[in-house]
Amino acid sequence: MYEFDIELLLPGHREILWNCKNRIVELKEHHRKRIDEILSILRDGSKNAFQVASEMSWDIADVYDSFDLFPATQKWFATGEAIAHLKYLEEKGMVQRGIQDHKILYSLNSHPRFCRQI
Repeated sequence: MYEFDIELLLPGHREILWNCKNRIVELKEHHRKRIDEILSILRDGSKNAFQVASEMSWDIADVYDSFDLFPATQKWFATGEAIAHLKYLEEKGMVQRGIQDHKILYSLNSHPRFCRQI
C-alpha cells in the first residue's frame, strides 16, 4: 500500500487521514515495538495470551492503575491484539505454542536458528 498514491484514508475508527504513508510507517513501528515487547515478556517463561496482554503497555494505562482495573471490553481488545502478535511470532518461528492443562501457552522458540525474518 505504501507505493500507492493515496490521498485520503477513511479508517473504520479514529479520524480521517490525509497522509497514508505516515500512517503505514507508524503502524510498522508500532508492530515492531509490540514484537520486541512480547518477546521480552516471554523471556520470563510461558504465558497465555491474557497474561501476555496484562504485561503489555497500553495507552489506557494512564487512566487505570493496573490491567486488573481495565474495563472487560478493553481487556478483551488487549488480549485480541496480543493473540494477533503471538500468532505472527509463531508463524515466524520465534514463539512456540503449546497446551498445558487444557490451556494454550506461548513461549520463546528454543530453536531460534529456525526463526524466519520478521
